[in-house]
Amino acid sequence: MQNWVLVLIVLVVIVLAVALFIAFLRDKSIKNRIKEKEPKVPNAQELLESLKDKSNDLNKLAQYSNLAYTHYMQYMSEMSDFDLEFIAILTSHKSVNAKPRSRTTF
Repeated sequence: MQNWVLVLIVLVVIVLAVALFIAFLRDKSIKNRIKEKEPKVPNAQELLESLKDKSNDLNKLAQYSNLAYTHYMQYMSEMSDFDLEFIAILTSHKSVNAKPRSRTTF
């Protein structure tokens, strides 16, 4: 009788160990898929290079501005003069004009 109880306990422990192992692998694969779907945030230099592209339209420039606003502290820690370079590139871009835009687009 005691042998059966011992065998039953060992089987339950093995089943639980396998279940935990499978759950761990599944959790790791889900996290990897989520990371792959997250858009990559460019570093300060990449953002400035993208901003320099003369084929960008006003909407693309607005997206870059929002990105710079959202990650401002990160970019300033990467480049001490990020804000000055960003403004210089943005104001000299051919798609930027003096016409006022609606604030809802930013």
